[in-house]
Amino acid sequence: MKKLIFLMLILTFSCKSGVDIELNNQSDITIDNIILSNGFDSLNIKSLKPMEKRNVFLKFNKKNNSDGSYRIECQINNKKIIKNFGYYSNGIPTNSSYLLVISKDSIRVKEYPKN
Repeated sequence: MKKLIFLMLILTFSCKSGVDIELNNQSDITIDNIILSNGFDSLNIKSLKPMEKRNVFLKFNKKNNSDGSYRIECQINNKKIIKNFGYYSNGIPTNSSYLLVISKDSIRVKEYPKN
């Protein structure tokens, strides 16, 4: 019985709770101060050079039981771009990863469902 409880604890704390996001800067300028958020946790990426790709992990707080979406904010050519995307339910991501492609005037989102 003790071994079963120990195994359950290991599995509970070893599971990552969050979403994988790949950022892909397809513009010809460096994008500064990118903010990714799920409403209760956020990441700040200082800069993303032209044609640079970066993989990040946006964590989820296990105490959150709300529904919501993700958000990206950045400055492109002195214009603030804000885009909401995706969805999570009861504090659990519904998709495991996203690809965000940043171009000179917009952000495209591609969702990849969980396996």
